[in-house]
Amino acid sequence: TSVGNEDAFLMKFNSLGQLQWTRQWGTPVGDYGMAVAVDGNGQILVAGYTYGGMDGNVNAGAVDVFLVKWNPDGTKAWTRQWGTAGNDYGYGVAVDAANAVYVTGNTFGAMHENVHQGNNDVYLTKHDETGLRLWTRQIGTSGNEGANGVAVDPANGGVLIIGYTVGDLWGQGSLGGYDVFVARFTSGGDTEFIRQHGTPENDYGNALFIQDNNLYIVGRTDGPLDGTPQAGGGDAFLSKWGLDGTPQWNRRWGSSAEDRLLGVTSDAPARVVGVGYTRGTMPQNTSSGDMDILVVFTHGLP
Repeated sequence: TSVGNEDAFLMKFNSLGQLQWTRQWGTPVGDYGMAVAVDGNGQILVAGYTYGGMDGNVNAGAVDVFLVKWNPDGTKAWTRQWGTAGNDYGYGVAVDAANAVYVTGNTFGAMHENVHQGNNDVYLTKHDETGLRLWTRQIGTSGNEGANGVAVDPANGGVLIIGYTVGDLWGQGSLGGYDVFVARFTSGGDTEFIRQHGTPENDYGNALFIQDNNLYIVGRTDGPLDGTPQAGGGDAFLSKWGLDGTPQWNRRWGSSAEDRLLGVTSDAPARVVGVGYTRGTMPQNTSSGDMDILVVFTHGLP
């Protein structure tokens, strides 16, 4: 049942693709579920943002972050909501081996015990499995930053976030326009490194994935990220990094229109899958209309 305006929803499918249940929730104003993760107990975490007060919470400003935990049978375990007097958005969620939950996104204020650097900053929060907030970290410049994804290194519990910046994070130096950034934190919230990555044009990091001690990142580039000219309108890219923040290679795909990758995972050993969309015609393909789903596979790359 619609609660009002846009609602968040969650659908669970079995391994055969059969729908098990659907849940819809929200406030009388806008509510948006943006990311999902599953913990070791099969419980489901959804992060997003709300314009209202969700499940009895009080809105701190115009837009707040929310985190909702669902049991495997579709019953709601708890809801957490937080924010500043400005606009705050939740765009990424991940769970570690102890079922602690990490949420990342953007804030236009000073979140919790942090200092607002200017315009939109990036934040990372850690919660225990009961939803209790353990810490919050906030990074930024006087320009605009945004975080779109978060992942946990299974080897040591380190936490990595990806996004974009128009400034100079931690003395990295702007490469021009918007840059991709990747930041790594310890499980205790200490910053291990921040790296900026891109071209003299605009570059945006949208998602990241860890496999076999390697980091894969995807997004959009307006420049020659792999050393060849951009196809036009913004191209999709996939890059491989070491977990120490060292870039290893870049791959780029594009049409004469806008193309971008929004998610990345693996469906087999040494095979990485990126998913996004294209508004054009990719090589060896035919456009079905205004915007098509784009899926790219890399296999056997070093």
